[in-house]
Amino acid sequence: KGRRSTDKGEISMNLIILKVGKAGVALVGKLLSLLPLRNTILFESSPDFACNAYPVFLRLRRELPDYKMVWYVSGEKPAPEGVDDTVIYESFRPLRRLKEQYYLHTAKAIISCNRRICKPRKEQLHIFLCHGSKTKKTRGIYEVDAGVDHINVQSHFFDDIITYEYNCGGEKLVYLGYPRCDWFFSPTEGIKEALGLEKDSGFWVWLPTFRKHKTKRPDYQMDTEKFASMGMPLISTPEQLAQLDAFLKARNQYLIYKPHPAQNVSGLKAARAERVKILYDQDLSRAGLQLNQVLAASDGLITDYSSVFFDYLLADK
Repeated sequence: KGRRSTDKGEISMNLIILKVGKAGVALVGKLLSLLPLRNTILFESSPDFACNAYPVFLRLRRELPDYKMVWYVSGEKPAPEGVDDTVIYESFRPLRRLKEQYYLHTAKAIISCNRRICKPRKEQLHIFLCHGSKTKKTRGIYEVDAGVDHINVQSHFFDDIITYEYNCGGEKLVYLGYPRCDWFFSPTEGIKEALGLEKDSGFWVWLPTFRKHKTKRPDYQMDTEKFASMGMPLISTPEQLAQLDAFLKARNQYLIYKPHPAQNVSGLKAARAERVKILYDQDLSRAGLQLNQVLAASDGLITDYSSVFFDYLLADK
């Protein structure tokens, strides 16, 4: 009984600290809004430095040399060449939080493709490039902030789906194509070497979407009874993985298994197969590669309800 009482006291204190912190951030935001907008563009993607925002960053880095290019990131990590500064989402450290609020309130433009970012000033421009074509129900769970000026959509096929699931007006939709898909038309050399594959081999990419979301929210979890044992769809025993490995080896093929960025990978146990390679986001980052550069060099794609299906149609494979 005494412990429960203490727990309630701790919860109350934490709520007070949280409210005071939010009030302080709001006050700082109002003061920063008095400053003029700077020649700064704030980028965001998931994973960091990737998806649709990264090729736009590369283009603007060349064409707007006088602008400061800043990235919202999920944590401390080395930034690619051309990134002037980074800020961590809603850091609990006061100086980091102040820097985040400074860039958020003084950047002329925000270019995002995954995280919901609220544009604090009407005169700012916020373009949401989208993370993928809508194949999952998100209304009421993941919607685009009302302050977004433009939402990039692949085609009019998705108009009704996007406006419903994102709970937004159709006047915000623009049709620019996904920047990450440009790599299908200008493939990158040396992909096999970077992935540690034999030069004369072929390779397929397996991109399942998440079954067990890393946030562990109940409404973000799929049916994972068979998935839990190996961390892969379809392959639920070491014997099945060995059969798949032998099948690939006999045909001089590799299978690149890339977990979804939101996937909880703690149960993934399939890394011991010779011809089944597990590719994580940090592996791409270390190799200086984007996922669509790998897809452009692949022989085929295996997927399920991931919207990468629509991207890969452009590869004509």
